[in-house]
Order: sequence, then C-alpha cells, then structure tokens
Amino acid sequence: MALPESVVRPPTLAEPPEYNPDTSKLLPGVATALGGPIGLSKVLLSGATTVPIRFWIVDNSGSMATDDGTRLVPSSSAPGNFNTVRSTRWEELRDVILLHARLAEALKSRIDIHLLNNPRSTQAPQFLSLGSTSCECPSVSSASNLQQLLTALNTQPTGTTPLTEAVQTVTGLIAQVSPRFRKNGQTAVVVLATDGLPDDPDSFVPAVVELQRLGCVWLVVRLCTNSQDVLDYWNTLDQHLEAPLEVLDDPSGEAASVYDLNPWLTYGLPLHTLRESGIQNKLFDLLDEKQLIGSQVAELCSLLFGCEGLPNPEVDWPAFAEKLGIYLSVTDPAFCPTSSTLKPWVNLQVLKRQFDKGRGHGLLHSLSFRGRLQGTTEYLQPQETAGEVLSLTFSAKKLAKKGFFGSVNPFCTVSSWCGEHGYALVANTETLGEVSKPQWRTMHIPRAKLSPWDTHGRLRLEVFDFDPSNAHRFIGRAHISVPDLLAVGTLKCELLNHRSRGSQGSLTVSVS
Repeated sequence: MALPESVVRPPTLAEPPEYNPDTSKLLPGVATALGGPIGLSKVLLSGATTVPIRFWIVDNSGSMATDDGTRLVPSSSAPGNFNTVRSTRWEELRDVILLHARLAEALKSRIDIHLLNNPRSTQAPQFLSLGSTSCECPSVSSASNLQQLLTALNTQPTGTTPLTEAVQTVTGLIAQVSPRFRKNGQTAVVVLATDGLPDDPDSFVPAVVELQRLGCVWLVVRLCTNSQDVLDYWNTLDQHLEAPLEVLDDPSGEAASVYDLNPWLTYGLPLHTLRESGIQNKLFDLLDEKQLIGSQVAELCSLLFGCEGLPNPEVDWPAFAEKLGIYLSVTDPAFCPTSSTLKPWVNLQVLKRQFDKGRGHGLLHSLSFRGRLQGTTEYLQPQETAGEVLSLTFSAKKLAKKGFFGSVNPFCTVSSWCGEHGYALVANTETLGEVSKPQWRTMHIPRAKLSPWDTHGRLRLEVFDFDPSNAHRFIGRAHISVPDLLAVGTLKCELLNHRSRGSQGSLTVSVS
C-alpha cells in the first residue's frame, strides 16, 4: 500500500539508538502521570525499551457525539477520588487520549494519534506524533505537541468509521521498521479506540490480518460503547484472527467483569491504563477470565506494589498477609469505578474467604494471626557490601491512640520519594507491644535502596497502630530529607494526619 505523501521519515540510522538501561530516573515522572502503586509505574517503565512506539487510531465519527459516556473528573476535595460526570463518548475518550499522551512524554517514548476523520478546522491536525523523536518508525506528521493535540481533540466528532484505511496506513508505517523490531524483540502497540463497527467489515478483517502478520504488533481494541452487538463483533473477531488481540471496555465495565471472579482486587484506574497502553502480562488477561490461584495472587500483588518475596497465600497466609498489609498501609487507596468510592487495592478479608472456600476449612484452621510485627530483616544488621549505609534509629512520644481500648502498639515505616504524591516503601520497624515511648531497633539502610534520582533525598516516615488482622491504623506521618538529617544528626518531627486535627505525637529519627 502506498503511504500518504506527507509521511515523515526520521534520519536513517546504521544501528538502533543506544538506550540507557537505567531508566529509574524516569520513574518519578511516570508515577506522577500514572498514579497508583509504584509497582504499576515500574511495570510500565519496564516496557520502555520493548515498546518504542504506540499508535492510537481514534474514532471521531459522528456517533461519538452520543451522550451516553462517562467522564471521571478528579475531586478537588478528596485527593485520589473522582466525580462521575455524564458526557459524550468523545469527551470520555478525549480524557483517555490526553492521559496516554502525557504518559508517553514521561516515558520518553513516542505516541502517534490518527483521527479517523479530518477535523472541521484548519487549525486541528488529523495526524499527530508526540514524544520521542528517536524512534525509527516513519510518521504521517511532523513532531507535534500537547497543545496541538488539545486543539484536535476539542473539535466535534463527524463522519464515518473508515477503520480499514486507518489500519492500512499504520501497517505501511510499521512495515518499514518491522525487520529491525523483530530482531530487537520490540513491539509496536496499535490501539483502536472506537464505538462501533468498521464501514467495510469485509475489507477490515484482511487489513487486520496483514497488520498482525508483521510479527511485531500488539493490537488493543478500546471500546467506547456499551452496545452488546459491538462487543460481540470484536470478541468474535478476536476468536477468528491468527494472532490474539485485547478487547477492553471502559474502566467500569472491565471492573465489573474482574469482580465477578476476583472480588478481592480493586480494579483501579492505573491498572486499566496499563492494559490500554498494551502492556502484555498474562495475569492482567486472566483477571476477568478465571479466579486466580495463590501463586498468581502473590505474583500480581508483587507487580502492583513493586515488592519481592511475597509468599504464596495458600501456603503461608500469615506471612503473606503480614507483608502485604504493610504495603497496603503505605499505599493510597484506589478509586473503584463501579462504586465510585476509594477502597484498598486488595481486600485481605475477602481474599482469605475465597481461599477458605476453595480449601474447605483447611486454611481457616491453620490460620493464626501474629500478635506482633517483625522489622525488615535485611536491614537489622549492617551489610558489608552495601556501600554507603544510613543507620537510622526511631523513637516516638505522645502517640495518638487509635485502638478501641485506648492503647497503641506502634510501628514505623520508611518510604522514599518517587514523584508527586508517590512514595515507595523501603523498610519498617518491628512492634514493641503497648509501650508509651517506643524506641525501635536501628535499621541499616543502604543509600542505594533510596531514590537515586532524588537529589533532595526525601523520605516519608509514617507511624501505624498495629492490627493483628493487618488492617493497621494510621497515626500520622512526617517528611524529612536525608541531607538535613545528616547535617544535624537528629530530627524531631511532628506527626500529622489529614483525618485528625492537631499533632498525633512526635517522631525522632537519629542517624549514625
């Protein structure tokens, strides 16, 4: 197929552009754009080398003006929450496109957006290419920016659904780099965002087959309608193609399917965004296909929270719940698309009941809640090969009592900065029982375990009241910087809790 005359080809490169394997410096930007647990940002960032380009074929036909869409508008009064607002399908999709454009910018990757119909505006382009200019894949447009994208997305939808022609254009572009992509193990993600069927279904299927035969393409269909006929068409197409494709509903529709089988998981918006972006992980596909077994639950939770060593909950529930409970405590809750409320990413009680039911009462009878919490074992003793180490000692006074019986069994966590409102858990202290002035064991934390890109060395310190069921009660938090701590040796911090007025106690940290 002949490409449009306006195709822009990057300079020919003798070898693929060099890629710095240390992409950790991009993590704060990705975490800020994506939100959610830091593990999901790491998953998205891990695909930066293997997915150098994403094409979004965007349906701006007249039917997208139908007003049965839903926008999720961030709440100004409750951080992390959203207000559900009725909208047109086009307005709903516009938010999605802008989010993925910002993610491409944070990832230093490329995203090309092809509108199906030419907008009725001389200022609004039909084709845009944003993000990195190092990708070899030719483009239908010159380099674009977010303002140009906004101009295009602010036009009114009009026209038909010429999906065949759009797919053929993208196929021609990818074909020119497909040998190198295959050699390097790279993938071009193509997302079809539509609310209907192609104008010519008979020609569309061969066009999709030709695209998939390039051998370096992952195809995602993002539906913008609740029409069962449309959903059935795309699911049937998936069954008849030589290669699979991912068919996704909106967040609410996908969440409902996930909850039918895995009700213990909150299907948060960042998880849906990852699937829209073409991140391939079999666990994500299984969420709405089957009930996950213990090893899969452990693997999924490790991906979500970016942690290692989660035991199989069907083998050792107390150890699994203890470790995951700490991550849940320091992670902001997720917005649930079906209930429009904030919920923990994982409901441990629901998950335990699911395993109890699957194993009769074996797990329930073997379960004994631990009445104490262990500190992060690897940091209790200095490590000779760890390089520069921060030996931190924490103590607290006048802690607010959050339990029912006027007592507190506190522990402290240390998290490092990973972008706006984003922190990654580094370590936790042990519990000492119901003491009024706890002083925990010294933790020897390698500087390399903190955010290497954060020159300010920002840390978030949080104190919780231990709960045997791992639903730990938040007492308060404080923020410090490593340079400030090293300069004075000891810092005394006031603990604050946005849900409670006034000081919730004091936390003192010393470095040696």
